[in-house]
Amino acid sequence: MLVLRLAALALALAAVSAPAQIQLVELEPTRDTTIYADATGSLANGAGTGLFVGRTGQGRAARALLFFDVAAVVPAGMVITRAELELQVSRTRASSMVITMHRVDQSWGEGSSTAARGGGGGAPATTGDATWIHRFFPGQLWTTPGGDFAATTTSTATAGAFGPVLWPTSAALVAEAQAMLDQPTTNFGWLLRGDENTSALRLDSRESAATLRPKLRLRYAPRAELSSFGSGCSSSVGTPLVLGGFGPPRLGTIFQVQLQGAPNGAASFLFYSVGLEPNPIAIGNGCSILLDLASTQFFAGLGISPYGPAIVTGGFADHAVVLPFHPLLAGVRFEYQAFVLDPVPTTVRSSNVLRARLGL
Repeated sequence: MLVLRLAALALALAAVSAPAQIQLVELEPTRDTTIYADATGSLANGAGTGLFVGRTGQGRAARALLFFDVAAVVPAGMVITRAELELQVSRTRASSMVITMHRVDQSWGEGSSTAARGGGGGAPATTGDATWIHRFFPGQLWTTPGGDFAATTTSTATAGAFGPVLWPTSAALVAEAQAMLDQPTTNFGWLLRGDENTSALRLDSRESAATLRPKLRLRYAPRAELSSFGSGCSSSVGTPLVLGGFGPPRLGTIFQVQLQGAPNGAASFLFYSVGLEPNPIAIGNGCSILLDLASTQFFAGLGISPYGPAIVTGGFADHAVVLPFHPLLAGVRFEYQAFVLDPVPTTVRSSNVLRARLGL
């Protein structure tokens, strides 16, 4: 029976609320390049099919830069919960190499330079290229040769033979991807740095075949939000009924809702709906039903509403609302309203509405 109720709820939510839900997206870089250790900043590989890290056959340190336009793909206001970066190794002289990932702190460019042969030697820098000393060749410089980037490692990967290499999700990687979404003007991408004392490896760039290009994979969901609507009527003790929540309504948690203003001993029931009545329904004593009546009755018919009774003690009644972690619920907005059986005299009183957008 519970499975049937949940199935009915799922169909109703899909039809009524059309939530954003939890999404997985895969991004390719809009810019990528290699910078080669060179005191004059004359080498680049902006349009080449390879990205180099480590120490090239010409004895130069090489570092890769990648920029992903997160804000162009993930809607504003979303919460990123997972992020990982995958590239493909296309040439290597080392049996394995640890490659660290770092947040870049200044903007940089990608020109039309294309390194010949294997690409490890670089090519003459063209206008707009990032080089070892330039952010944009020939006039704008890095503060520090070799790129301006965070000393702290965002994520680490170990590259071996040919094929995929993965920088796994981490708290730092998720936080930086989130910042790229929330503050896109401060998104300057990442720098990859390998062992610059021994050997080098080549990774496929965005100019490679589609299946070989760098991929940033993100999982995101709507942000949990809570607001109040309308006002409650006064109880028999003359105080208004006020419904509040503790913290945002996050999926996979227990959302604590508290009613205050009712007399001790009164019974509080918490109903919920999807949407509000366009015209509040008066129930006397200046009180109204603000919830959408059709969906309120629907949930009650499934046996999953109301919560309660919670008995008012010390002026408060607490309701614990279990929010299961389910992709279908992400982005759904529920409206909650408390109704109190006020004992002196026995009447029904109503609170304001809490509008809860479920998310992460």
